[in-house]
Amino acid sequence: MEDGVAIKQIPLSVRQPQDIIYWWPSKDGIYTTKTSYWLGRLNQGGRMFGRNNEEVSEVWRKIWNLGGPPKLSHLLWRACIDILIVMALAWASWAYRNSIVFNQPWPCATVGAAGFVRMVTDYQGYVAKVTTQGWKATVDGTRADWAPPSSGVARVNTDAAILEGTGVGMGAVIRDEEGRLLMGVRRREVDWDTEVAEAMAARFGVEMAAKLGFESVELESDSSNLINKLKHESTGLSPIFLVIEDICHQASTFNFFGCNHVRKCGNTVPHYVARLRPEDGNEQIMCHSFP
Repeated sequence: MEDGVAIKQIPLSVRQPQDIIYWWPSKDGIYTTKTSYWLGRLNQGGRMFGRNNEEVSEVWRKIWNLGGPPKLSHLLWRACIDILIVMALAWASWAYRNSIVFNQPWPCATVGAAGFVRMVTDYQGYVAKVTTQGWKATVDGTRADWAPPSSGVARVNTDAAILEGTGVGMGAVIRDEEGRLLMGVRRREVDWDTEVAEAMAARFGVEMAAKLGFESVELESDSSNLINKLKHESTGLSPIFLVIEDICHQASTFNFFGCNHVRKCGNTVPHYVARLRPEDGNEQIMCHSFP
């Protein structure tokens, strides 16, 4: 059952390429000995990072409905928020217990427990570096507001909204140099992370532009990670790169294609559109009447 739910969360490519195996602990899906080492050290495998949102919500409900003193619920809530530290202390307690049982007690239990916590915090620091390094580069030409495109070019602004309990909304807004407006919204009952959702929204936007017959297109998003990947035509094995490749493939069909980063304050219209509910519940393109 859990496997089926997880499979349905994978963003699929419109090009239907051959299935591949990827390494989930790394951002690009490529295996590294470092990520394998840390998984071995923590001895938790995939379960530690793959908690299902439904399960987490149920845990929160149980914690806050215990009926005991509020301080107890708050303590448990804080413990769950920083679960790695709690797990490190539990791991240290078990290791110390074993050292007593096998007559090899630690010289100092406090120092031993601190060592376990230090190992986990080192791991967190490592993860922060390997999952952000190279992906947060400044995007050239970042603007703070919307500006008309060049004559003959359609500017496609996209955004995604993570809608609690209802899935992900994707909004796309197409405008020409005179500001004439077309809008589209698509909704999916999935549990994507923000980066995948932003990429899927961008793919929706360029697909919509192609269907409407535009031949010169400029894509804009407030996701600097996404724009960097598109500008550098980044490759990898994780599912998001299927979406990146789809966008690049669609871009190759236009006479002209460009992509730019815009700050959130210059991307407010698709931000609003992404939160609309399509009339049929799945997808809606609006050419004349707008909410």
